Amino acid sequence: MSINSHRLFSLTVLFVISTSLNASTAVFNIPGDSKVIGFDGIDIEGESYNVRFVEGDINSLFTGGTTFDFNVYNLSELASQQIGVAISEYESLDSTPYLTSGCTGFTSCSIITPYELGTPYTKVSYFYNSNLEVNDEVRFTSFSTTTDTADLRSTVYADWELASPVPVPAAIWFMGSGLLGLIGLSKRHQL
Repeated sequence: MSINSHRLFSLTVLFVISTSLNASTAVFNIPGDSKVIGFDGIDIEGESYNVRFVEGDINSLFTGGTTFDFNVYNLSELASQQIGVAISEYESLDSTPYLTSGCTGFTSCSIITPYELGTPYTKVSYFYNSNLEVNDEVRFTSFSTTTDTADLRSTVYADWELASPVPVPAAIWFMGSGLLGLIGLSKRHQL
C-alpha cells in the first residue's frame, strides 16, 4: 500500500469511530415474554433519553405528579412524536400494537406521557399506535390521575429517564492516537 493509501485508511477508520460514538438510535429491550418494554437513546432536543412502558397510576409511578420528565405541552408532544418515530422503525411493532408491554388489545396501544398534574385529571400527550398505520398519531387529552393502566387493555405510561452519557473507552483513544502516530511517521518518511 502506498503512503496515501495508508493515510486514507487511517482517516476513514477515525471517521467511522467518531461517527459511531455519536449515533443515537432507539433500541428494543425485550424481556422473556417478547414484548417491547421501551427504547433507549431517544433524542429530545439534543438530550438522549431512555423510555420504559409501565403500568400503574400517576400517583404511584410519578410520585403524585411531581416527577414528570416533561412538564410543558410542547416537550410532551415531542416525546410522544419520538416514540412514534421509534415504533415506525420496526414494522412488526407498528402493525402489531400488542407487542408493547402492558398492551393486550389487538388493534391499538396508547403510550401516555403526562405533563401537567391536575385534580382529578392530568394533562397528557400520547402516541396512539394502531394496527392500521394510517391511524398512528400524537393526541392530547386529560387522563384520570387515579386510573390504573393495568386495568386497561391498550394503555401504558411512558416513564422517561435522561440517559447517562456513555464514556469513551480508553482503548479507542489509544487506537486513535496510534493511528495519528502512524500518519505522522508516514509523513516523515515522505520527506
